[in-house]
Amino acid sequence: MSRILVMKGFLLNDNNPIRSLASYGQWMIGIGWSVWGISVAAKAAADGVGESVLGLAGAGAFSSIAEQLMTMVLVLVAFLIGTGAFLAYYLPVIPFIYWVMAVLGWVIMVAQSLLAAPLWAASHAVPEGDGFAGRYALQGWQLLLNVVTRPILLTLGLLISMFVMQAIAFFALKGYSVFNDTLISTTVSSTAITGIVVTNLIMASIVIVLAHKAHELIYDLADDIMKWIGFGT
Repeated sequence: MSRILVMKGFLLNDNNPIRSLASYGQWMIGIGWSVWGISVAAKAAADGVGESVLGLAGAGAFSSIAEQLMTMVLVLVAFLIGTGAFLAYYLPVIPFIYWVMAVLGWVIMVAQSLLAAPLWAASHAVPEGDGFAGRYALQGWQLLLNVVTRPILLTLGLLISMFVMQAIAFFALKGYSVFNDTLISTTVSSTAITGIVVTNLIMASIVIVLAHKAHELIYDLADDIMKWIGFGT
C-alpha cells in the first residue's frame, strides 16, 4: 500500500525528481476530486435511503452520522488537493520566482548606479588614497564591476541551483521512501491511512524546503563570489 501512495513508484519510473513530484501532485489532485465526488454521491444516496427506510427519526440519526463522515472526507480531500497543488504547480515555479527576484535586484542596482554616477564621478577629484581612483571612488568601481558581472553570475547560479536541486531531491526522496516503508503498515487500516497522510505531508514539506534552499544559490552565488575579491567585506 505504501508503495502506491508515496513517491517511490514515481521515482522508479522517472529519474527527474521534480517532474516526478509534479506528476505525483497532479495524481493527488485527481484522487482528491474523485474522493470528493464519490463521497457526495454516496451521501446523497444514503440520505435518500435513510429517509425512505428509517423514517423521520431514524433518518435524522443516519444523516448526522453521514455528516460526521463527510467532515472526515473533507479533511482528507483538502489534504490531497492542497498538497498536490503545492507539488504540481508551486514546486516547479520556485526557480522562476527566485530568478525574477534576482533580476529585480539587479535592475534596482542598475537604477541606483545611474543615480549615483554623478557623485561617483565627482569622488575622483578627492585626492585621498593611492592610484587613479581615490579611496572614495574605489568603492564605486567595485560596485560597477558587480553590476556588470551580476547577470552572468545570476545565470550560472540558476543553472547550478537546478542541478543541485535535482541531485538533493533525488537523494532525499530515495532515502525517505526507504524510511517510509519502515513506518507504514502494508495492511489497509486506519493507522496505515493516517501514516500515509502524515508521511506524504512530511515528504512534501521536505521537498519544498529543499527547493527554497537550493535556489537561494541563484543570488547567493553572485554575492559570495564577489566577496572573494574583497567586495562586501
